[in-house]
Amino acid sequence: MKNDIKKIGWLLLLGQLFFQGTVFLAALTGILLGLGDKATIIGSCIGSFLANVVVFGIFYLVRRKDFTRNIEAKVTPKIIFGGFTVILMWNLVISLLDTLTSNKLSIPSSGEEIPALFGLIFIAVLPAVMEEFAFRKVIFGLTRKHGFWPAAILSSVVFGLMHQNITQGIFAFGMGIIFCYVYEKTGRIWVTMLLHFANNALSVILPHIPVYEGYGPLIEAGLGIVSAVVFAVLLIKNRKKLPHISVPKEWFINVPMMLYSIICVGMAVCVLVIGANV
Repeated sequence: MKNDIKKIGWLLLLGQLFFQGTVFLAALTGILLGLGDKATIIGSCIGSFLANVVVFGIFYLVRRKDFTRNIEAKVTPKIIFGGFTVILMWNLVISLLDTLTSNKLSIPSSGEEIPALFGLIFIAVLPAVMEEFAFRKVIFGLTRKHGFWPAAILSSVVFGLMHQNITQGIFAFGMGIIFCYVYEKTGRIWVTMLLHFANNALSVILPHIPVYEGYGPLIEAGLGIVSAVVFAVLLIKNRKKLPHISVPKEWFINVPMMLYSIICVGMAVCVLVIGANV
């Protein structure tokens, strides 16, 4: 298993090479051609395709017999609705964190408005498909044989690090746990892709709704509070089933994983520095 974890780490590093290089070239092109944020978003999608689909796709084709999926699981409205409910609750938690830190932990924005259709394609659809394939189907699927929680935590930690931003990283980690659980219960990666898309689509669509400009925070808070209440009720109801969670330390303390973590944390620090000077 140690070799598999190291292979995942090296694949993540290779993916970062493709991703960072593509984003840099796209951002430079955007500056030269006056395309603004759109060029960076397109570059991120191209980089994500190379990192998550090409790199992990080749690995998956070579090792596809070693991946675990709960083939007896079923897709039910309860799992889909429950997953989305927890997503809304988690959105509220991160929004409050962002507000308490006065948005200092967020990625600085140019203020450019992204067209809804463009955002749905490049921010909602493509990332959902590519990231779910790499982090849930491949990374979680390969390590699931060693237990749900170790596999879920590993895939969610590297998923959070990949975002290279403190609030987005914390948010992505929580989302990763939710998606792993949904994938475990349904056995279908398209379900987590759908939930991932729904979450990303909210951030694209809501700013284009007129009422959102004045009441957006209240709407989000209301949805989040309702979701938090539902989640709390479910947690209390199932408190006796709460698991003991542990992850082998060697899964994280190895050369490729540590290098990947250093790169991602380093980029997150750069984002903070840039944000402080904007």
